[in-house]
Amino acid sequence: MRYAVVVALYLGLISQLFAQSQSGPLIRIMISPSNTGMVYKTGEHVEFDVAIYKFGQLVKNAEIIYSVGPEMMEPEKKETIVLKSGQGKIKGGSMAKPGFLRCEVRYTEDGVEYRNTGTAGIEPEKIQPTTTVPQDFSQFWGTNMEELAKVPLEPVLTLMPEQSTHQTNVYHISFNNIQGRIYGILTVPKAPG
Repeated sequence: MRYAVVVALYLGLISQLFAQSQSGPLIRIMISPSNTGMVYKTGEHVEFDVAIYKFGQLVKNAEIIYSVGPEMMEPEKKETIVLKSGQGKIKGGSMAKPGFLRCEVRYTEDGVEYRNTGTAGIEPEKIQPTTTVPQDFSQFWGTNMEELAKVPLEPVLTLMPEQSTHQTNVYHISFNNIQGRIYGILTVPKAPG
């Protein structure tokens, strides 16, 4: 009897440890531009690295649907491919002018669709405004900055491990504003620089 109790406790402990090591989503799609720094020049061909993981292991013969195009626009390319080793590269094409090129990857297993996106900057420092500044903008901005200076920021950052990658930590962030709180997502590189 004592032996059975010890075995039951041991198995219970092992299952708890295993369950804790397997926390997080069942499927994880990792996608990022291949260039270090994730920035390209206009006309340069963009590639995205993609990998599909199930509990930390690459999913062999993963069939994915991906789409690529300028951010916030209809995709220019959409294809279905099979990642034989569970990882591969997606040719994203190029852009003739500065902006952002987004790649969305979808993978379905057991009727559940998983998706993630990666975005490459195409000479983002050269992006130009598409509208003109209103004449009263400086006055409007100055008045609002004075009001904002009176509000304590009180930021709250919450790590989102399921969205973080090997290169970045992703946080849900909120802070006070003139009309309440602002909420958003903040991505912070893990490496200095």
